[in-house]
Amino acid sequence: MLRELHLDLVDMSSVSLRSLMNFSSSLTTLSLFNCELQGTLPIDIFRLPNLLTLSLTSNIELKGFSPLVNLTTPLRFLDLSYNNVSGELPKSIDNLKFLRKLGLRQCNFNGPIPVSLSNLTQLTDLDLSENHFSGEIPSSLSNLKMLSYLGLEYNNLNGSFSSSIGILTKVTQIFFRSNYFTGQIPSLSKLKDLNLIDLRFNNLRGRIPDFLTNLTRLTKVYLS
Repeated sequence: MLRELHLDLVDMSSVSLRSLMNFSSSLTTLSLFNCELQGTLPIDIFRLPNLLTLSLTSNIELKGFSPLVNLTTPLRFLDLSYNNVSGELPKSIDNLKFLRKLGLRQCNFNGPIPVSLSNLTQLTDLDLSENHFSGEIPSSLSNLKMLSYLGLEYNNLNGSFSSSIGILTKVTQIFFRSNYFTGQIPSLSKLKDLNLIDLRFNNLRGRIPDFLTNLTRLTKVYLS
């Protein structure tokens, strides 16, 4: 009947990742922060029928991210930040359709941000920072109407600053620092809850937009 298991900071370097599949089907939370896990993340971990929270952060020897096909999972929170889960983010990520928080900071993902991410319409937090994502931001990310936090800093993203960001009316924090965005900042006047925007170290040009003075909850603006 085990429902929650927290083994943060326990040395599990000699534990086979396949053993994670022996957990009870009643498990709802699994947290293995900085446990020195090694090997490829087994897709079957996503098949635990009641798993809502999976945190595997700071396991730098954890590799691989299999296509998430034929999945039916209630997973709400997934954090794989600070691992070595490299390659392209699989398009099948949208099979985790109930996700609310997705943390993939400082992995080694590359290639484009998959358009399929826009199908995760319940997302409130999306952090893809400190990877090697390239290309433009998919305009379809405007489908993420519930998004509050958007982190894309320290990547190789380019192209114009997508105007689709201006449709995400629930966003409170935007981190686009250290990319290769060009052109002008589009209107974000509808983002009434925005309190922080970081656009440092890009190739943006033009005037500092007037709409910033109308965002009354804005406390931090970084444009250097």
